[in-house]
Amino acid sequence: MIIITDTREKPNKRFTFESYADDGIRVIFSKLDIGDYSLQGKENIVCVEKKESIEEIIRNLTDKDDSDRFARELEKMKGIKNSYIVTCFSFDDLLMGTKHSKITPNYIISLLLEIQSKYNVKIMFGGRRAEFLTYKILKKHWDLENGIVRWKK
Repeated sequence: MIIITDTREKPNKRFTFESYADDGIRVIFSKLDIGDYSLQGKENIVCVEKKESIEEIIRNLTDKDDSDRFARELEKMKGIKNSYIVTCFSFDDLLMGTKHSKITPNYIISLLLEIQSKYNVKIMFGGRRAEFLTYKILKKHWDLENGIVRWKK
């Protein structure tokens, strides 16, 4: 399994996936058209967009220029079978809000629910385990695409 990390991810902020090297994964850096992480050869099947902070998601949702760019990104993600936004903050963190913004947690949640519905993007709150969650998402889609199914009805 080869994980692609978008070259535009800041080196000090990107996931390294070093803890999972024993699982036979490799990480390469390449420009991704959609998202921050994907799988080599599966870029049209799965993508993960990482959101580092509550402030970042607030900017993405409310700042005019940033929200236009984010909407274009979401529109592209709509064409990917399995699109995810993984946050590096927890749902509880979101509920506590931020002292730097007048935007309420309820309003942010409302916008995120709208995004999930309109763009068919799954939003997952990873908190401190965001890298692990991103790895599990990519691994599960790798397994499914390669006929490895662990649960059957």
